[in-house]
Amino acid sequence: MDRELEALKRISNQKTTFQLMMESNEPFRNLMETNKSFKNTVEGIERNKEYLSKHPDQKQAVKEMNDFLKNKKTKTSDNLKDFEEFKRITAETLNTKKNVSPVNKPMAERKPMNTSKDMELINAVLEAEGLPPIDIQSKPQREASKEVKNVSTSTSSAGYLVPQGLEDMIIAAMKDNSTIMSLAHLIEVKGKSTRVPVDTGDVSSSAGWLSEESNLSEFSPVVGTVNLVPAKMGTLTLVSEELYEDSSFNLAEYLESSAGTYLSSIAEQEFINGTTSGLPTGVIGASAFGITSSVTASFNGSDLVKLYSSVKQKYRKNASWIVSEKAMETILTLQGAEKYFTPATAPGHPDMLIGKPVYVSEAMADPATGEACILFGDFKYYKVGYKQIKVQALTERYADNGQVGYTTTTYVDGNLAVAEAIKHMVAL
Repeated sequence: MDRELEALKRISNQKTTFQLMMESNEPFRNLMETNKSFKNTVEGIERNKEYLSKHPDQKQAVKEMNDFLKNKKTKTSDNLKDFEEFKRITAETLNTKKNVSPVNKPMAERKPMNTSKDMELINAVLEAEGLPPIDIQSKPQREASKEVKNVSTSTSSAGYLVPQGLEDMIIAAMKDNSTIMSLAHLIEVKGKSTRVPVDTGDVSSSAGWLSEESNLSEFSPVVGTVNLVPAKMGTLTLVSEELYEDSSFNLAEYLESSAGTYLSSIAEQEFINGTTSGLPTGVIGASAFGITSSVTASFNGSDLVKLYSSVKQKYRKNASWIVSEKAMETILTLQGAEKYFTPATAPGHPDMLIGKPVYVSEAMADPATGEACILFGDFKYYKVGYKQIKVQALTERYADNGQVGYTTTTYVDGNLAVAEAIKHMVAL
């Protein structure tokens, strides 16, 4: 009810979408003139001004407006067909950002339609009619989808640089599906490679105490670098021509989900286990050895405490655990597990292990003799470099199948800057 009232207030002194479309959109106008019953339903939008002027009690005004619309309501199949056509024309008009102000006015005087405000009113009326709302994408989503669809007009063999909004969406999806990316330090690489400076020395090597009036001694902090040379990775997403032509289909959101999930999956494997030259260096191989468990092909609570203590305090401050599904199962079934494990206290918050966040990664090995099965430390010391994401449309290759292909590519690298910042446990 509050949403309807706000919508009514906002348009009380301005033209509604219905008025503007009746003035400038000939197909819409013809539809309304031809189908009188549905026209009467939609024209109920205009009656809000009359009610608001007659009734100081606005809630009563809205109630009477809804009563009027319900009395006008018809349930014939023709009416439902009209409604679908109304949805289609409205969505098409709004998504193409056409100026729907009166056409007889000079261009400079035309006022663009306020999509979000007017759509709230239309949907409030449709809701009162018992009809589903019109789902119009937000401007960022609409622009992202439009730009991605326009990839097909690009002739660049190198692909199309996606709009910043979509790139952020894909990176966010990769972070959501990659434990390492969600914890690591992400760095956008502009050229072929980048060097990341890192202070690898102990605190005592770069500072010291001074006596009164003494000269400052020269201290030499140990500064190393991590060289990130991103390697190319990509995924292919196929979209049916029917979906591609559907103006309500959010292509940007679909690519975000599909490309983000698959790219993060293959990246996670390398971030955890990578040993191949030219690809990300795995954190297991780059991290320092912590302990060997005291249980064959498994571990106990005491082993967890020992691994925790093996990491220096300065790295424990922002430390996290990464385990496999099987290792998490072992943790939950430990005798006295409540001493170590605390379940998440709220949605979106991580479970805690010895007071530090614990995450599950499918790339981690299950506890087995000789396998590194648990990681603990500050994963911000793992540096992930990536280059801007590109999308390229393959409009002809899959035409026989009635599909449009989209390749999504980027370049990614990863390496651990300080080995002792993260340590691993090897099962006995």
